Amino acid sequence: MSNVEVIAYNMKMFLAKKVQNDIIGILERVAEQIYESCSVPVVTGNLQDSTGIGIYHGDVLRRFVPNQSAEVSRSNIYPAGLTTRDNIWGHNQLQEAINKGAMRFSNDYYLVIFSAMPYANLVNIRTDYFDEITAGLKPLIVSIIKQTE
Repeated sequence: MSNVEVIAYNMKMFLAKKVQNDIIGILERVAEQIYESCSVPVVTGNLQDSTGIGIYHGDVLRRFVPNQSAEVSRSNIYPAGLTTRDNIWGHNQLQEAINKGAMRFSNDYYLVIFSAMPYANLVNIRTDYFDEITAGLKPLIVSIIKQTE
């Protein structure tokens, strides 16, 4: 490699790393704003503990926003007719979902909002809680990008 090629390569790598850091920084700010401005509508410790935000890039979890408050596990939490389990902890459900996310979100950048308790979708059907968060993501990201310019 010539000196010019080495300089060009190093500049390309530097810019790629800078862009990656900028994107991760924006996603972290989005996660922080979501986390600070939203509260789970059904106040059970395990539902709160099972709700978090992961930022992934290249098979790696870059950021995880936990919220642990449950003092007892949940039992019999499935809708009628479905198999029930005892001793379900929200933070364990979230950790399992977050870990699986690293395998699933292997390329590009992902900001993933999790709520891993089996009844989280029932809460969303009643309150539109998670739908409202996801609907507000695009304006929030655009706002943060404008702040960084």
